[in-house]
Amino acid sequence: MGRPLKSSEPKNISLHLRLTQEEAERIKMCSERTGQSRTDVIMQGIGLLEKELQK
Repeated sequence: MGRPLKSSEPKNISLHLRLTQEEAERIKMCSERTGQSRTDVIMQGIGLLEKELQK
């Protein structure tokens, strides 16, 4: 038995990113300051961009 899901939709897609040291540190800082995972921080940023593009 695996870990319980945090959401109703399973996250079964893996994405590998190449980042600069500065980009990785920016994501880490946002994660630490908000208490969110790095994935959640990135997804929140994507959500903000999607809202901006819909204008």
